[in-house]
Amino acid sequence: DGSFDPMANTTPVVDNTPKTTMSFGKYEHDFGTVKQDTKNKYVFVFTNTGKEPLIIESATGSCGCTVPSYPKAPIAPGATGQIEVEYSPGKQENAQQKTVKVVANTEPKETELRIKAFVTPGTGDAKAAGENQTIQIGQ
Repeated sequence: DGSFDPMANTTPVVDNTPKTTMSFGKYEHDFGTVKQDTKNKYVFVFTNTGKEPLIIESATGSCGCTVPSYPKAPIAPGATGQIEVEYSPGKQENAQQKTVKVVANTEPKETELRIKAFVTPGTGDAKAAGENQTIQIGQ
C-alpha cells in the first residue's frame, strides 16, 4: 500500500558513549540554619577519575527550590569541574533535605548529591533575594 511505517526499521537505542568515572569531594552539604526567602549556594567539586572525557548530560534538583548549574563542556580525564547548587527555601520550614541527580557518561549513570538545611521563619529580605519584584520598563 506504500504507507510509511516509521517503526519498521528502528533498533533499540544503545548508549555507545565511552564510560568514565567521577568522584566528588563530598556528596552532601548541610547549610545549617537558614532563613526563609534566602538564596543559599554551595559548589560541589568533582574530578574525572576515569580515562575518557566526562560529559554531564543533566543535573536536576528534586524540586524547583533546588537549582543546579553544571559544566556543559566535556571534562578531561584528571580534570575537575563544579556543580553549583542554589537552594531557595521560600516558605519551607524546619528540616529540609533535597537531592540533585547528576546524569553523565559514568558507571553508574546517575550520581546523587544531597543538601540539607534547617529553615527558620523570618525573612531573608525577599526583595534582596530578588523575589516578587516588579520592574516596569518604558512606559
